[in-house]
Amino acid sequence: MTKKRTGNKKTVGMFGIIFIAYFVVNFHRYAGGISAPILVEELALTPSQVGLFGAIFTYCYAFANFPAGILIDKFGSKRLIAILYLIAAVGTFMIGATQNFTIILLGRAFVAIGIAPVYAAASKVNAEWVAPEKFTVMNGWLQSFGRAGGVIAATPLALIITAIGWRNTYYCLVVISLVIAIAAYLLILDKDKTAEKQKNTQKSKMMKGFSVLVKQPQYWLTLVFMVSLNATTVNIFANWGGVLLTQGLGFDSAVSSNILLTGSIAAVLGGILSGYISAKKSAKFAGYIGQTLLLSACIILAFFTEQLTISICYVTFFVIGLVEMYVIASGFSLLRTQVTTKFVGTAFGFGNLIIWICGSSLVSQLWGVFIPKDYALSGFKIPLMFHVVLVATGLICLKFVKEKPITALVDEGNKRSE
Repeated sequence: MTKKRTGNKKTVGMFGIIFIAYFVVNFHRYAGGISAPILVEELALTPSQVGLFGAIFTYCYAFANFPAGILIDKFGSKRLIAILYLIAAVGTFMIGATQNFTIILLGRAFVAIGIAPVYAAASKVNAEWVAPEKFTVMNGWLQSFGRAGGVIAATPLALIITAIGWRNTYYCLVVISLVIAIAAYLLILDKDKTAEKQKNTQKSKMMKGFSVLVKQPQYWLTLVFMVSLNATTVNIFANWGGVLLTQGLGFDSAVSSNILLTGSIAAVLGGILSGYISAKKSAKFAGYIGQTLLLSACIILAFFTEQLTISICYVTFFVIGLVEMYVIASGFSLLRTQVTTKFVGTAFGFGNLIIWICGSSLVSQLWGVFIPKDYALSGFKIPLMFHVVLVATGLICLKFVKEKPITALVDEGNKRSE
C-alpha cells in the first residue's frame, strides 16, 4: 500500500510539472499578441519587423522540434526538458535586458528552442503511462491546461506589464524557467526502457523509423490538416491578433486584450471538449466539427473585414479560440492512433516541425508582406482570405485520414524491440 501511494505521488508530481511546463510554453507563444504592440511603440518597429518577431519564434520552435523528438525517443523526456528550459531562461533574460531589436530576436530564438520539446515529451510520457483508450482525454486536458497560459498572456499579462513593466515581467519568467528545469529533472520518470537501450544504437538505426514514417501518406494528410489549423489560429491570436484589433480596426488596447482573452478562455474549454468527444466518438469526428467552425469564422473575418464591430470580434475570436485547442487535440490524437509508443517523440516532433514551418512561420511572413506600413485595414484582407483557402484544404484532407496504426511503423517498432 505504501509503495502504491508513493508511486501515485511520483506520477502526480511528474504530470504536474509537465502540465506546468506546457502552460509556460503557451504563455510564451501567445504573449506575442500583447508584446508586439508594445514593441511597435517602444522601438518603432515596421510591419516586416513585427512579422520577423513572430516568425523567429516559430522557425526556431519548429526546427528544434525534429531533433528534440528523436532525442526524446532515445534518451527520454526528463533530460531534454531540464536542459532546454535552462536555454529558455537565458533567452528570456536577453529579451528583458536589452533595447536592441537584434538581441531581442536572438533571445526569442533561445526561448523557442528551449520550450520546443515540451509537448512531444509530454505526449511520450502520456503514451508510456496512460492507457491508449484514455490518451485522447489526457491529451485534451494537457492542451487545455497549456492553453490556459494563453489566457494569462492576454488581459492578465497586460495588467502585469502595467503594474511592473514588461521587462520586469520577463525577469520573473527567468526565475520560473529555472524552477521548471530543476523540477523536470527531479520529477519526470522515463518508463520506456527501450530509451536506455537505444542510447548505444547507431545513428542509421535511429533514423530508420523516421524514414519509414515520412513515407506514409496518412501521416502527411494528418499534418496538412493540422498545418491549416495551426497557421490560422497562431497568426490570428499570437502573432497578429493584437495588431489587427488595435492598429487595423482601431480598437482600444484594453478592448483588444479582452477580445484576445475571450478567445483564450474558449480555447481552454475546447481542448477538454475535444478529448471527450474523441473518446466517445472519434478524433476524426471531433476534427470535422472544429474545422468547419474555424472555416466559418475565417469567412467572416475575410469577407466582412470593414464591417467588423467589437461585438462581432468577440464572437468570432471566441469561436476561433474554442476551435484552436479543440482541433489541435483531435489532430494529435489522430497521430497517436497511427504510431506506436516507440515513435511518439519522433512523429510528434517532426510533425511540429512541419506544422510550425509550413503554417506559422511562412504565413506570419505573408502577413508582414501584404500589410502596409500604416497598418491600413484593407491590407489585412489578403492574409485573411488565404486562411479561408487553407482551412478548407485542411478539411478536405481530414476526409481521407484513417484512424488506425500504420502497418509499416508497427513492423519497424517490432524490429527495434528485437
